[in-house]
Amino acid sequence: MARPLRQQVIGIAGLLAIVVIGALQYASRVTYREQLQHLRQESLAMTTTVVAYLERNLAAADQVALAAARHPKVQTLRPEAASEVLVPLVSGDPMIRNAVIADRAGRAIAWATPPFESAEGGLSPSWLAGVARSGQPAVSPVLGDPEHTAHVVVTGYPIQDEAGAVVGVLALAVHLEWLENVFANIPLPPESVITVTDAASVVVARSLDSGRFVGRPASMASSVSMATSWSRAGRGWPASASPPRWLGTGLPRSIAATS
Repeated sequence: MARPLRQQVIGIAGLLAIVVIGALQYASRVTYREQLQHLRQESLAMTTTVVAYLERNLAAADQVALAAARHPKVQTLRPEAASEVLVPLVSGDPMIRNAVIADRAGRAIAWATPPFESAEGGLSPSWLAGVARSGQPAVSPVLGDPEHTAHVVVTGYPIQDEAGAVVGVLALAVHLEWLENVFANIPLPPESVITVTDAASVVVARSLDSGRFVGRPASMASSVSMATSWSRAGRGWPASASPPRWLGTGLPRSIAATS
């Protein structure tokens, strides 16, 4: 027996409602994916800007260090260079946490300020001696355990005497948590995060909550949707002295996981 017209209309309306709801859900998913893709494209475009900001700040530190290495009391490894050269160097740049002069054997002659034992104080004399032997600038691994509140990488520069012979090393401790202030000036897309890691996948710098993530495995930080290898080689630094860092701009894990 044919169903009454009223029941047929209700059945057709129900089917149409299911189709419409499904279409709306599909459209919303497509729109959301398009928005995520747009954010990722913006994040990737920011990578060039991030590298430029890092290079500007690190190049400025390079110039200061190279000028300091030519100071007569630094060239002669005099302890009084601490007050005359190192202290003004550190106080003039908040990115530089500390500075040290060492002889060819890597023995510290003078620090700008007493070294923080869990950070720059852990710098190996053998690493400093290696910089002197190579005669080339170098960048250390991250210094500081994960639970510590301060982490540094050290940039080492050979010190030459007036005859051009390498007599020691000038080293600057770069405060990694402070780099969050550098990234704060970069106009990032909403909810994007900058993360820089070293070759061992340890977080070197971050644009958000750096105190929680710097010095820790990159897996603990936010998910990075776009990444590129960045090195200072070719910018006055030999490739062997400047291992690549992975620099990424991406979305927080909570958002990226839903894409």
